[in-house]
Amino acid sequence: MTRTGGCQCGAVRYELDGEPNDVALCHCAGCRRSSGAPVMAWAGWAESGLRLTQGAPKVVNSSGKSLRSFCGACGTGLFYRNEEFLPGIVEVTVGSFDA
Repeated sequence: MTRTGGCQCGAVRYELDGEPNDVALCHCAGCRRSSGAPVMAWAGWAESGLRLTQGAPKVVNSSGKSLRSFCGACGTGLFYRNEEFLPGIVEVTVGSFDA
């Protein structure tokens, strides 16, 4: 199965192959601050299953080895990576899926 998604303004688009390894809600301080919400919904995929089809997100080291990716134009949060705790996994914001 292929899932598609992207940011609010359409500058960054992606495709994901296969099924997620996990789906989780996070309420850590970093997720609350980056989203402005009390909780974030994430779905984890193997990094090899993610393909950018348009644009490129801005990447910020949010803490230690945590990398958060978002659209530099509209600010939509898209991806989270942490090779120390989630090697080979990219967490994708569920709210950025097309459906």
